[in-house]
Amino acid sequence: MKTIISQKITLQQPNQFLPFEEKSHINFDLICDELANRFNCSYVSYALETRDGKRIHYYSNRKWQEIFIKERFIENCPLLKFARETNASMLEWNSLSGLLNKQEKCVMEARKDFNIGNGIGTKHFVYGMYEISTFASTVDNYKFMNTFLKNIKHFKKYVSELRTLAITSMLITGWLQPSAANLNLNELLSVKKMNPDSIH
Repeated sequence: MKTIISQKITLQQPNQFLPFEEKSHINFDLICDELANRFNCSYVSYALETRDGKRIHYYSNRKWQEIFIKERFIENCPLLKFARETNASMLEWNSLSGLLNKQEKCVMEARKDFNIGNGIGTKHFVYGMYEISTFASTVDNYKFMNTFLKNIKHFKKYVSELRTLAITSMLITGWLQPSAANLNLNELLSVKKMNPDSIH
């Protein structure tokens, strides 16, 4: 599967980072456990980035998150380059083979060292922010892409839930004001009422 083309989105490099508040982090872990049990999706990452470079992010693999930040992989990550510089809304990781420079290959090989592979990345523009979500499995699960595509409506539902947790964290910490993002809080904070098909 090749990249799926949509409206072009360009992001600047993030300059401020916010971890999820504790309760949201716990709920993220519960969502990841459910994804693993239902679809053998063993890795999830999710981020929202504002136009001015603020970024809130979550990685289900904490050890990988630590290395990713410590080694400054964010500066050469081809998945984030895809999110910032291309006009695709969906990217299969394996389609990048042969297109990466030395630094980008290093980042992808580092992911494999943590048994993270066969993933897919998506990006959208929501509430005035850029949303980047990735789902992956183990390096030997080559059927995961088919699993994702066959169950894409279910994955959209999980993205809705992850988005709600992320925005809730941003509101709690004061990084985001409802009026600035034109948020309907009653709709946002009621995850069960959210329609997964509203995510394009």
